[in-house]
Amino acid sequence: MSMSVALTLERRAAIAAAAERGARWAAERIGEHGVEGCEDSLPAHYKAPFCLARAGQADAAARTMRHVLARFREGGDFHRDVAVRAPWTGGTYANGWLASGAGLLGLDEARRDALDLIERSVDPAIGAPPNLLPRVGEAAPFHDGGTAARAIESLLDGGRLDAALRIGRFLKRLYDRQSPDAAHVTWCVDARDRLFSPDDPAQRAPAFMLEPGRTGQVYWFLGFALRVLARLHRIDGDAGWLDTAQRVRGWLERCHPERLACISNAKLGWGAAEMYAVTGHAHWARDALAVADWLVREQSPSGVWVRRPQYADEAAQPLEVSMDTTVERTLYLREILRALALRGAP
Repeated sequence: MSMSVALTLERRAAIAAAAERGARWAAERIGEHGVEGCEDSLPAHYKAPFCLARAGQADAAARTMRHVLARFREGGDFHRDVAVRAPWTGGTYANGWLASGAGLLGLDEARRDALDLIERSVDPAIGAPPNLLPRVGEAAPFHDGGTAARAIESLLDGGRLDAALRIGRFLKRLYDRQSPDAAHVTWCVDARDRLFSPDDPAQRAPAFMLEPGRTGQVYWFLGFALRVLARLHRIDGDAGWLDTAQRVRGWLERCHPERLACISNAKLGWGAAEMYAVTGHAHWARDALAVADWLVREQSPSGVWVRRPQYADEAAQPLEVSMDTTVERTLYLREILRALALRGAP
């Protein structure tokens, strides 16, 4: 794995080409009624409008959004008749992605309604929206850093700075209340604002808790936190956001090297690049480029990324998973290049 911080022309071109291949593959699978063969699957659609619009695939993004509005939208929510398959594909998280997509496509009413719903759902005692809205799914809702980060991102995209800062304070408190040398790092609190406990087998699952140093961990939620902490610092200049980012970095540095070489790493690269843009610290650029290099190497010739080890290859991976995984990584590769350029290519 290359750990260089030099963004050479060759390296830049390889990253850009991988992003283009992924976006082209995804756009070719979107018809007038959304992702062909997955028309009733929200996971196949919810990231695509934003990611494809940012990739220059405006027609495919618009077709996807028209289908989402017709098939899934109900007021400010996008979960009409949708079964929730995992906490992060339902409720607030998906609504946040679609709010940003609607805004990017000029659909101001759809974005407004979605952001209004996110703001209304913020628990006044906790300061964050729940992962699931009351009408979505049967599981008890909780409050998590991934959902909070997505809400912050969407609110910032929509110019709602006060609301974004409010949820940002929840996110900061969530991580600041956990020890720098913690054996377990959770990104979730329950409805009473209690951190998920490593003593509870269900709450200790990899989906909700990270154990630094072990393999098979989930890293994306910390990458998303880095991304929004950098953006919040730009808003008010408060060094406290960067202090929390350094705490997150301390946990990551204790993690297994796989954190930069697994399918859960893309948001780490995204967040690290944004932190480099804010701070200029070379270690952030090095992590971002290590992730980008790995994504370039792991992309299938078609343009798809495979969610290994869950799926052995592209043929075994369902189309909805291929769409979700691929459109997101096309976005992050472009975002890594953009963020590094803000500070000046290392």
